[in-house]
Amino acid sequence: MQSRSQTIFERLQLPVTGLLVAFFLNGCQTTQSQDQAAVLAARLARKEAILSEEPGNYYIGRRYHVEPTRYWGYLRSPGKGWETARLVIMNESIKQVLGRSHVENQGEELRESTDHNFEYRITGHYSGREAYDPTANMILPEFVLQEYELIDTDPGWLFDPLEISRGASSAIPDPDDPVSGTR
Repeated sequence: MQSRSQTIFERLQLPVTGLLVAFFLNGCQTTQSQDQAAVLAARLARKEAILSEEPGNYYIGRRYHVEPTRYWGYLRSPGKGWETARLVIMNESIKQVLGRSHVENQGEELRESTDHNFEYRITGHYSGREAYDPTANMILPEFVLQEYELIDTDPGWLFDPLEISRGASSAIPDPDDPVSGTR
């Protein structure tokens, strides 16, 4: 035989559990909207920085190093967004390609370092040829490097942080897109 207090507890258990779940889910929504606001602010700042780049006969390059591939990274024209960038293989006939691994002395410890995600000002031209990267199984445009200058060692994300892959729609609206959440 059940006591009266057990019956009341059992009747209240489901509604109380539902309220607790709703409370915690509501807290998650607040965090998500704060994250969305932060990403949107970062998008706007990045757009402003790109639009303020000086026009000229150079490219902005972002090293995108993935072992064991042979491609160098992405190049875009100044003032154009990263969605216009092209993944390239560098031709080293004039200048040795930047971004080779090197060893740094960290006090007593030596460690291998790369320039993955570093941003550069690149001078050169597209050769008009394509090159095959067998490790990535990709045919990519060949770029003849003439000169480079390091711009930033920590420029932030290359692609939108909420994209799963390039071209995927994002949960956060693009400030350039009049249709919210699409690309």
